[in-house]
Amino acid sequence: MNIAVVDDEEAIREQIGGFIKKWNPDFDISGFATGEGLLAAGKDFGIIFLDIQMEGIGGIEAVRTLRKSGVDAVGL
Repeated sequence: MNIAVVDDEEAIREQIGGFIKKWNPDFDISGFATGEGLLAAGKDFGIIFLDIQMEGIGGIEAVRTLRKSGVDAVGL
């Protein structure tokens, strides 16, 4: 499963990614520091962990953009 972790703090991205890998090492974790990075990735994610407040495109706006384009991932 492809999972995205989007947070402007690297330590948070690493911590969440580490928890996920500990639970299931086979999951593919992609980290992004911005909503723009997530949107530009062009990759299908089953689960997306999003920070709400980030510079530029925040989590809520990123989810709205993804939903409008037909993405049906679970956002947390």
